[in-house]
Amino acid sequence: MKPATSSMTWASGRLVRPCCLESDLKYRPRRADNTVVPAVYIVMSLYIRCCVVLLVIWLQPLPVSAASSDARDAALAFVEQRHIGNNLASMGWIVAIRTTTFGVLSKKLGEPATSLLVHAKLDEFREKYQARWDANLASAYADFMTADELHSLVRYGSASSAVGKLRSVRNDVGREMQAASTSILESYVSDAMIAAFKEAYPASASQRR
Repeated sequence: MKPATSSMTWASGRLVRPCCLESDLKYRPRRADNTVVPAVYIVMSLYIRCCVVLLVIWLQPLPVSAASSDARDAALAFVEQRHIGNNLASMGWIVAIRTTTFGVLSKKLGEPATSLLVHAKLDEFREKYQARWDANLASAYADFMTADELHSLVRYGSASSAVGKLRSVRNDVGREMQAASTSILESYVSDAMIAAFKEAYPASASQRR
């Protein structure tokens, strides 16, 4: 048995194309011209807005680490020390539960067991994508903030004079991150869902090899 998907095919015994395509989603909002808005884009947009807004609230002073004066290095230090990219797994979960594959697994295993399995697979594949996700976040911040501003945020948190600048660029950062990282989110969820399916249907997966 294959995973139930509306837009996936099998090739050389392997499932190809992401499991989290918009055709797999339960809710398919549309634009004014009646074209479908991919749910991954919606998730990305909501996440980035919430993340940056909440970041200002969560920031607390931390000891500054030695870092390059280069804006990109400073941005990566900011992202990593403040754990800004740590919601990758939760974003993957939001996308995963809307796939047809999740529904198929729920019918076989029950929703609680499916949730545990999918969470486990998201955790398993997170490391593969986290560095790229963080790097894209850093790149987005570096494009709109200076190294001095980013160092200030790392060192002083909510007391930094750069907090106002952080607020002012959040939409720009969000748009850049969405454009750069939607494919990462899709691939991440796809890997996790394929692995979850293979674990739930080992005989079917082995027949496809």
